[in-house]
Amino acid sequence: MMVEIYAGKLPWSGVGDMDAALRWKKDLDSKLLLDNGQPIPAILLANKSDLENTLTTQQLQGQVKKGRFASGFKISVKNGDGIDTALNSLLMSIVSNERHSLYLIPMIQRDQEVRNLASEEEENIDKKNQRRIRRLTDGICC
Repeated sequence: MMVEIYAGKLPWSGVGDMDAALRWKKDLDSKLLLDNGQPIPAILLANKSDLENTLTTQQLQGQVKKGRFASGFKISVKNGDGIDTALNSLLMSIVSNERHSLYLIPMIQRDQEVRNLASEEEENIDKKNQRRIRRLTDGICC
């Protein structure tokens, strides 16, 4: 059972974990969608691209399509290849969804069973900041 809420996610699996990644993605999609009904951005990473016996690009793209991932990337944690490109892709998807207001209502406000894990101190700071912003913007005409 997943206990975290994500704006975007990238599963990190080792060689041979493709079935586990596909099961994880199916579980994620069954529990969390964007406001337009589409899955949240998730990318599939094929690690160990520095080794000879790795997944082909065609195989990777087939798994991306099968799992409904936003995209897939060959990476090498050992030498850092592809990691920046993969993370940039995920972040661009998240930012694009935010710009299109697809995270319009935070999950905590939609579902009574979801609990906010922020500490009471963090919540008080957030409330103070909201009051400060309201004071600063009062009387500003558009």
